[in-house]
Amino acid sequence: MTRRPLLFVSALAMCVPIARHVSAQIVPAVDPEQAAISQCMQQMGRAPQEAEQMAEKRLAAGRLSAFSEIGWLGCLGTAKGLIGKPAESSAIADRTQALTDAHWSEFNDTQKFLSLTAIGSMLQTSGDVVRATGFFIRAYELSAAESMVQYRINAAVAISTVYFGLDAPEAADRYIRKAYELSQGHARNQPWIDYNFSFNLMKMKRYDEALVAFDKLAQHLDQAQGDALLRNRVNTQRAVIFDTQGRHEEAAALLDASLAGQREIKDMQGQSYTLSRIAERRWNGGERDSALSTAQQAFGLAEQGNYRQEKEDALRLLATIYAGMDKPQQAFDALKQADAITLGTLKAQNLRDVVAVDAAIKARNDAAKSNNGELTRATPLLLGGAALSVLLAVAASVLWLRARHRIRRLRGIDPLTGLPNRSAAIARFAAASADAAAGAREALLLIAVDKLDAINDLYGYEVGDRVLRQLARRVRTLGGANDFAARWSEDSFLVALGGATFEEANARADALRRLVEEGGIDLSDGDAVKIGISIGVASNPFFPDGTTHDWHDALRLAARALQSARQAGANAWAGIWGVAAKDGGSTLTIARAPQQAAESGQVRLEASSPLAWQS
Repeated sequence: MTRRPLLFVSALAMCVPIARHVSAQIVPAVDPEQAAISQCMQQMGRAPQEAEQMAEKRLAAGRLSAFSEIGWLGCLGTAKGLIGKPAESSAIADRTQALTDAHWSEFNDTQKFLSLTAIGSMLQTSGDVVRATGFFIRAYELSAAESMVQYRINAAVAISTVYFGLDAPEAADRYIRKAYELSQGHARNQPWIDYNFSFNLMKMKRYDEALVAFDKLAQHLDQAQGDALLRNRVNTQRAVIFDTQGRHEEAAALLDASLAGQREIKDMQGQSYTLSRIAERRWNGGERDSALSTAQQAFGLAEQGNYRQEKEDALRLLATIYAGMDKPQQAFDALKQADAITLGTLKAQNLRDVVAVDAAIKARNDAAKSNNGELTRATPLLLGGAALSVLLAVAASVLWLRARHRIRRLRGIDPLTGLPNRSAAIARFAAASADAAAGAREALLLIAVDKLDAINDLYGYEVGDRVLRQLARRVRTLGGANDFAARWSEDSFLVALGGATFEEANARADALRRLVEEGGIDLSDGDAVKIGISIGVASNPFFPDGTTHDWHDALRLAARALQSARQAGANAWAGIWGVAAKDGGSTLTIARAPQQAAESGQVRLEASSPLAWQS
């Protein structure tokens, strides 16, 4: 059986958080304090605790202009967020907002921009991504003038980093693309913008475009002979894309070169990410032990450097490898650690409060509507105005929906159908196999929608999704208290019927097939979509004497039965039930020649209609 390739390209992995340093990049020298504030911002990126002390000391001394005080508050609040003091960071952001409100009419556009981005940076590091997004968007709109191109670039980058963190590449695309386009003529000394733009294309699986952008950046870096850290990371991403294009030898060579370069400059974060990609390739190539040791190295480096995203990626990769090596407890432990990391991040982002924020904002939306119901593009004045309400409403709805889907996935729930997802199913079957009592058996049913691709092509993916949701509801009615059902793949579901006999499993399969056949999806134009399903049935453990408790054997034969049902014309079910293992016969041999296995007494074969169990 060919393994499905793993491509765990994470949302933030290898993506520099430029938003933290917006103010540091563009603070103008309008008074003597600005050089010191710029130094504090730079120190914040290297040693936030020292930046915190520096800012507290200067603010305590007093005698500051309003704008300089905002600058010092920005450094202090962002530093506190970075060192794990979100409540203090948020309070300083509120203080800065009040000060900005009070002096808004006195500030020029540059001062307004820097004040907005300072507040946004504090809120982002404190976890309040909804309000942070609003302030960054305000700054972005404020910097539309030609004279503020560099400011607009940095605001666009800041917004995109928020969406990067929420694994929302489509939402990030608008802003990182604008930053990329503007930077081509104004900021060639900022290659990280080019990197983030290319990386986001890769996140959207637009691999050809991403490769063109990465190649262009690699050429620029080679010519400039600078930034070895970035050059190595670019090469790692190019290798990932090469693999998607079947250029495996080039990918392997590029990954090896990238890893060597990262080791030379001691880029631990980059090494962890690259090692995870190498481990994936080795696992896909059947190098099980090497894949495991490489993934463990990746996790070790990520843990040593406390790189959250790389730790999560390595743990999820380890969980997949452990599950494939029949080590269910290790797989479960790795998944549990990975989920804890992501749930901790979501908790820190306060995303559960987004609903309340969204509701409050919607109550004020009427003030931002014109007579024809269109949202106006009001000029930002005070920070609590109607324009900000509209911007925050958009941000809140997008962020909440994204967070809700991420939380459901983390809890093992498929967002579309509400059933357990594939990861949850793997964990369940692995644990059940390890704890199976002697003689205990269940029936596996692998259920697939017939011609789902054709339905999507003809009626659209919305109708295809309705088909899957309806089938999920039908599947729920199939089982009882001791049964389990999950979404297994794009068009299939996996059901376990605890204690069911072959006859009982076949009867339930046929009942489900008929129920689905008699139903359908009604369309708004009066038409209806007829749905058919095919089902493969197998026993788990496959043989009753406990010869094997590997649930993969049962799944393999359920898939083989499903194949026969589909070959018979679909809208059918077929079953293979283990009776007794003979002559060292393996489930793989049975899958290749089920009719011969039945003739030798190893299995029983049944189907909804006569069919040929082709070898």
